Amino acid sequence: MNTMVYIVLLFVLAAAVLFGLLEVYPKIRKLNKQVYKNITTSLNDKALIAKFNNQGKQSTGLNLRYSLTAIIFTIFILSIFYAQIANNWMILTLIVIEAIYIINEFKNTNFIKKLWQYDKETLKLKQQSNKLTFFTMIGIFIAVDVFELLFELLYAQGFTLL
Repeated sequence: MNTMVYIVLLFVLAAAVLFGLLEVYPKIRKLNKQVYKNITTSLNDKALIAKFNNQGKQSTGLNLRYSLTAIIFTIFILSIFYAQIANNWMILTLIVIEAIYIINEFKNTNFIKKLWQYDKETLKLKQQSNKLTFFTMIGIFIAVDVFELLFELLYAQGFTLL
């Protein structure tokens, strides 16, 4: 009986996360496109636009963001198929990685604010986009932690996919 409750909770949580992402992701993309459009129209020079694009690619904070997110989702996907991975130590590891991600995002926000060289309206749009992305990722992290707990409970009852 408990296994069915956990499986239902698993699907309800997955549906909630997917619904949230479908609601928020288009807004984030729209804000990012508007920021890019505002910056490129304010530059009006192809050399400056190319320099701007290269600066975006070389940002180490963004690379850290993507690598930490990749680690979290790799652990998550592996724990779906290998439920033995979903244990208390892995959940603690995920929480530490998520804390590093959050600290990095706070540093990126301050870094962007200090070094912003474009107009204030574009800065507000960029901050809105970062804030929306930040809270979306926190929601996803909480969902991943709850998924891990559910996988751990299911494994304790002998339920595995492989």
